[in-house]
Amino acid sequence: MIFKFKSHLLTIYLGFVFMQMSCKKADEFNGDTYSGSKVIILGHGGMGIYFNAPQNSYESISTALSIGCDGSEFDVQITKDSILVAYHNGELEDHTTCDGKISEQNWEDIKDCKYTKSVKSIFLMSVEELFEKTPHINDYYFSFDCKEIGNGASQQRLLRAIRRLSEKYKMVGHIFIEGPYFFLDNAKSLGLGNKLFLFSNNDDNPIEKAKQKYEGISTVMDISKEDSKRAADNNVLVMLWDPINYSQNKTALSRKPDIIQTDDPISILKLLKRFNYENVTP
Repeated sequence: MIFKFKSHLLTIYLGFVFMQMSCKKADEFNGDTYSGSKVIILGHGGMGIYFNAPQNSYESISTALSIGCDGSEFDVQITKDSILVAYHNGELEDHTTCDGKISEQNWEDIKDCKYTKSVKSIFLMSVEELFEKTPHINDYYFSFDCKEIGNGASQQRLLRAIRRLSEKYKMVGHIFIEGPYFFLDNAKSLGLGNKLFLFSNNDDNPIEKAKQKYEGISTVMDISKEDSKRAADNNVLVMLWDPINYSQNKTALSRKPDIIQTDDPISILKLLKRFNYENVTP
């Protein structure tokens, strides 16, 4: 009788410990930031580098949105006739059937460019096309990674196009702009209301510079917890990029950033219990 009673107490105790551990684990990855808000999960170029559709394509980005991402990061360039295009590399021949730079051609000349590393026909996409094809576009966040920015005049042309698009779709608060400090300074001089994120590799102390001039920093996920907390204490948003799998997603979440760009959106959404199982898992 005494043995059964002790066994019963042991069972209760172990159950309590297990419950506490489960709660602690759930709390550890509940997505809270240092400010207490929900972390924003963005697909990196859509579904990331391992998906069966190219990064920056509509097929990849729309899938990321459908499984539960809050939005997507993608690379933005501008054509000679001022059309914004989602594409990563400097040369079209790197990933498509076309040649040359986007900035040196009109949209009409490159709109039929197909991605070469894809089983089905996937075409180059303008940002406006993406917005037009996406239902409830205002529910999502997008981060524009601006790499091929050119000189001062072309930078301003790119920024004016981003401003027109942001205002047309009422997305000023939902479109973030990433770039080096001189590009972001251009954005400020033109009066863009978008949140500006400084590339961390362009400055020895990006948090201090962002504190003075911008809304946030864009940095790799190996930022220390101390620096992430210091950014939060200075009202500087932290956008992390680089995680490519479940383990790295957990590391990124442990930094408590405001935004995470991930190449493995499926595992991080499941970890946060935000995966949309009503959609077919890719």
